[in-house]
Amino acid sequence: MGSKPPTAPASPSADTPQPAPQSHPGYPYHEYLPTRVEPCAILNVNDKPGPFHLLACGHLVAIDCEDTRCGLNCLHAATWMTQKISQQDEDSIDLLPGKTLFQAVTFSATRPHHPIKPPQSSTQGHDKLFCEICYGLPISSYNIVNPGHGYRRALCLTRPVISHFTGFTDEITEYFLAELFYNPQSKGFDHKFTHYLRCGHEVWSAPFRPCASNCNDMPPCRGRIFPRNVKQGDAILCKECTYRAELVYSRYVTAGRGVAHDEVARDGLQDSAGHHGPDHSAEYHQHHSHGQVDQKAFDGSTTFGD
Repeated sequence: MGSKPPTAPASPSADTPQPAPQSHPGYPYHEYLPTRVEPCAILNVNDKPGPFHLLACGHLVAIDCEDTRCGLNCLHAATWMTQKISQQDEDSIDLLPGKTLFQAVTFSATRPHHPIKPPQSSTQGHDKLFCEICYGLPISSYNIVNPGHGYRRALCLTRPVISHFTGFTDEITEYFLAELFYNPQSKGFDHKFTHYLRCGHEVWSAPFRPCASNCNDMPPCRGRIFPRNVKQGDAILCKECTYRAELVYSRYVTAGRGVAHDEVARDGLQDSAGHHGPDHSAEYHQHHSHGQVDQKAFDGSTTFGD
């Protein structure tokens, strides 16, 4: 049985605890295979984060440039800043008109004189990563409308983007996409199949897998209480968010013309994502060589270990 290589979140500060290396959880998650999408994780000895990041909005993005450090709107960095601001002394809080100190702290109405940011490092930057799903338009189009906006280039996870950065075939990428979970008739089901994600969707993930880095903590996943369900470093790929990401691109490809049209199509809908940055697929293939999917005759089954 193979073991999961050490990965740690690109911490915003040195005092943030790092998770210990995780081994494969085993039964009943014996068919679980990581998705290779490990947000805000350090993948090599040079402390360089991988291309994937989990934002505070709950969406996953892939950085498409040389600088793959975490941004201030990565979930762990945004959480750290919120905690630090809430711990400020009363004298350092600038109250809004008509607000008491309790209201300022409770309702996030604080305006610190000097915004608290995690220190810049080889893993943490002081800019923000662009979320194409939240803005509803591709980064290339946003650059035209708002030049010099300060966001770092990042792509939402369409299927071609996932395939490019993970090295998966189109068929395997499709296999890893988790469908939305609907149960209007309240029929009984095994809770180990479902997961609440940070994006706000509850998905059905088969076969059984433990909770992922983008699973919600409040409310937690229905199956969080089961033994051996230890949160893993990889992310569950939400098919609904993938559909919405592709809708952003397809809408602008349909309406656009010329250079802007070609660049939008090349970024998110064609199999040439990553043309602005390095190709991470080889690095990901080496990093995740402990768990492989049979690409010769893929029938939906997975194998784990060498």
